Amino acid sequence: MEQSLRFLSYNICHGNGMDQKIDLVRTAAVISRQKADCVALQELDNGAARSKAVDQTAELARLTGMFGFFGKAIDLQGGSYGIAILTSNPGKIILHRQLPGYEMRTIIGVETTTANGTPFRIYCTHFPLERDLRILSAGILCEELLKSPLPSIVLGDFNCSPLSYEWKLMANHLKAANGREILYTCPSDNPTKPIDHGFFHQAEHWKNVDISVIDERVASDHRPILIKASLA
Repeated sequence: MEQSLRFLSYNICHGNGMDQKIDLVRTAAVISRQKADCVALQELDNGAARSKAVDQTAELARLTGMFGFFGKAIDLQGGSYGIAILTSNPGKIILHRQLPGYEMRTIIGVETTTANGTPFRIYCTHFPLERDLRILSAGILCEELLKSPLPSIVLGDFNCSPLSYEWKLMANHLKAANGREILYTCPSDNPTKPIDHGFFHQAEHWKNVDISVIDERVASDHRPILIKASLA
């Protein structure tokens, strides 16, 4: 039986909008409007001074009514900074692996279930800015996903376009959610960079894939991407 799922990927810039206001209530509203089953978030603070020492993963989980999982990348201003996953059903972290970089980046993975209890995995990542490090990161990501015994999806800010070598490397091993379509997500007020993506592992289990960019221009410097897919 196929089950329809909705996935959101969003670089939230620690809740700091294009108006230079940190507003997690606004960020949570953007997330909630999409009615996603799982959300991959990049650039979150946990206890950092610049965001008033808030655990942003826990706060967004509270505001959206979801379960939150944080993956630390670096220490920052008395706290930490990294990525997170929100799920509508309970789950557990099954991966937290650092990526190479001058500013450390990371991958996290969470195992959760559909509404009727079918298990799957969602991964979130944020790739480095440097091309050579992105290529290394792409190899690490493929290595981790190909080990997953369950149908899986990875979403994130990959800092590369579908024309890049590193994107093609991932697309050789995983199913790209956007196919050949180029989707521009950054900067949010006038997007010119196609750098936010999603990929599937065990492609035969994922059907009816649709991907779109959400027209949100203020809450962050990225627009979120929404992926709809049926898990068979």
